[in-house]
Amino acid sequence: MRYKVADNIFEIKADEESVTWKYLAPHFEPFVTDEPDPLTSIEVISGQFGDYDDWEMVYGEKSTDDDTISVRVFKDKDDSLLFELTTMKNETPNAWLWINAASDHAKAYIDDRDAERTDWGRYSSLNGSLQMAYLYATIGRDTVITHSSCVLKDGKAYLFLGKSGTGKSTHSRMWLEAIPGTELLNDDHPILRISENGVTAYGSPWSGKTDCYRALSAPVGGIIRIRRAPHNELRPLKPIQAYGSIMTSIFNVPYDKGMCDMRHRLLENIVKTTPCYEMHCLPDNDAALTCYEGITKG
Repeated sequence: MRYKVADNIFEIKADEESVTWKYLAPHFEPFVTDEPDPLTSIEVISGQFGDYDDWEMVYGEKSTDDDTISVRVFKDKDDSLLFELTTMKNETPNAWLWINAASDHAKAYIDDRDAERTDWGRYSSLNGSLQMAYLYATIGRDTVITHSSCVLKDGKAYLFLGKSGTGKSTHSRMWLEAIPGTELLNDDHPILRISENGVTAYGSPWSGKTDCYRALSAPVGGIIRIRRAPHNELRPLKPIQAYGSIMTSIFNVPYDKGMCDMRHRLLENIVKTTPCYEMHCLPDNDAALTCYEGITKG
């Protein structure tokens, strides 16, 4: 099955009877396409990867959150990569993602031996694997995955950034309640593409705990970092400030210099062409109005 996300086409392969399709259906159906020439083909395989004791470990991140994934990354002599995924405080890995050096072929191995992992664990591992394979295949096409919540208003997209728990989704909800004509595009991982015409935001199959999977896009009208405060105030950011503000909300691969260089170039283009702000705010409707009016009338 082929999918088109942010004008990038990729292919997912699995056995016809695989439960993979059950997990993907509600999230990926809006993005189905019959267009040819996918950037990458991702095979989903039930089982384990095999032996990788002689691979070099280039990165390791231990999760401290039950709802996230611990990741270790290994590199083989042919420069292919292996991502070892462990979910929900499991003692042993339950998924592996292999990506070839050209990033045009990937294999996601999902271990179904433990029945308790099959539902949430399987979906989480599969979802993370597909997202990483997409990232590697598309960053060279001026595409970045963000960690943000994104709304649409009057033909423009507005992205709200912030650490988990700071109120990104809450601020989006305030816009939906207080500003007529506002729509939610994506509540966790909208995608940005940079072109000579500016920065465009796209919906994606990855929207966190909110069911919002929309194959829509719009030029970005503003990128806003949310900060909790006892008052509501919108502050414009200079490009160097905006770079630091956005950097932590763009997917990063610190073990890969080439990927880091591409990410840096894309971030530079974003802050040069896109209005960026900090919104110091309360979780109320007045915050949404202050933010919207400050951007559109300021």
